[in-house]
Amino acid sequence: MIGFLLALRYGGQPFDYSQKQSDLMPKSSSSTVHLICFSVIALIIASCCYFVMLADVGPIYAEHGLMENMQVGLIMLAGFVFIVQAVSSDARAREIMVFFALLSVIFVAREIDFFKMQGEIAEPLYWLLGTHMGKALFYLPALYILWRQLRLFGFYYANRGFFFRLPSVQYLMIAAFLLIVMSSIFDTKEWHFKYRHFFEELSELAAYCFYFAAALLMKANLKAMPAVTNTSH
Repeated sequence: MIGFLLALRYGGQPFDYSQKQSDLMPKSSSSTVHLICFSVIALIIASCCYFVMLADVGPIYAEHGLMENMQVGLIMLAGFVFIVQAVSSDARAREIMVFFALLSVIFVAREIDFFKMQGEIAEPLYWLLGTHMGKALFYLPALYILWRQLRLFGFYYANRGFFFRLPSVQYLMIAAFLLIVMSSIFDTKEWHFKYRHFFEELSELAAYCFYFAAALLMKANLKAMPAVTNTSH
């Protein structure tokens, strides 16, 4: 799904591959970005492991605990970045930014059980994020944008080599793997070991770290996309 959302309105025409990946992002710059992102995420993961498994500071991975609050904070920051970038992006990139901004709101609603907070938060906010009708305001436009991109499946498949080289796409793929696969594995009730729930929350925290990193890089990646050439006859 991620690969389908990274270019817009090209009429199924392939990119001009005469422009090398080094023209899109200098190798040294790309390596530095990767090093910084992975170093920061590794530090966060190592710190959580230390505090939970060695320092025994308490269940920071409990429901609505520190780790879950960090997840929500990262999602909100990513959503803010997508919104800011959408304002200053061209039309083809703006739709992508809007999709991920909507996805960020959906992630926040997923992490926070707003439907259990009736009477504890403002009624309009509860209706917006705690009811099916309110959530539909985010799901429907997100699904509409996704449907538009799925119609260009042939284009994305033909140019998959280019898109999968973008750092933002790589980070989104890692985030999806951690969020869908790893988190689900540790969420399995048949697993009976002490830190099962901790590793579930840690997988989600790492996923949202990569999601936020992708948000920071996406505008630059999309701006660097080569011009579209019409090779049809």
